[in-house]
Amino acid sequence: MKTYAFLPLNAIMIIMVILGSTGCGSDNNTVTPAPTDVLGVTTVDGTTIRLTSGAPLRVGYSAIAVKAQRPDGAKPQKITVRTVMPSHGHGCPVTKPIDGPMYGDTYRCGIIFGMPGSWQLHTTIRYSDSDSVVAVFAVTVDASDLVRNIRVDDERGYVVTMIPPPTWKIGANDVHFYVYQTSDVREYQPVDDCTMEITPWMPSMGHGSVGNIQPTRIEDGLYKGSVNFSMSGAWTITNLISKPYGILTNLTFDVAVP
Repeated sequence: MKTYAFLPLNAIMIIMVILGSTGCGSDNNTVTPAPTDVLGVTTVDGTTIRLTSGAPLRVGYSAIAVKAQRPDGAKPQKITVRTVMPSHGHGCPVTKPIDGPMYGDTYRCGIIFGMPGSWQLHTTIRYSDSDSVVAVFAVTVDASDLVRNIRVDDERGYVVTMIPPPTWKIGANDVHFYVYQTSDVREYQPVDDCTMEITPWMPSMGHGSVGNIQPTRIEDGLYKGSVNFSMSGAWTITNLISKPYGILTNLTFDVAVP
């Protein structure tokens, strides 16, 4: 198995359908075409690998799509993505995407970047136990305020990210939270036994809002709820996260509602 390092292309916008399945599986459902950022394209031992994202990469959740093609038309049995931040020697959680199935022969996953800076995405295309190729894509991740890294004790660390809707609005807004646990900052496991209580608050007006739906688990490590904003302006969302033994953490995220 050969490994090739590949530097990214300049991010460009193209209109095409490259959306994938939950994880690295197969599904023929179609989705609406969307703008896509090309993170890189390379060819390894005859396999052309295209790496794309639905938006510029930033700290927090990003949906990544991988498309692999080779001249004989063989379809990969499995595609996996492993993350490494060389300057710090750690990775980050790789999970299922929350926003759509696979389109054609494109495979998808979600990456929860914990820090801004330079990252490597080690992408493995496996056709069989004895036939696979690896491409290493170098990507740049921008800063955001969507991730919290929590250290509970010397053995357990947690990564919590809020996934906002594409645009905040007055009224009900779906909001997702991923919770992952790690003991070595290289391997991450989804946390499925959390209870969450979200509270919106508008500091300038001194009030909150009613009509919120508390997040509940919908799949591995992923929780979905709804927050209701009664007016435009600067809000905070506080998420009190508990586990069966008690409170895990209390997190606050800033939100601007147009």
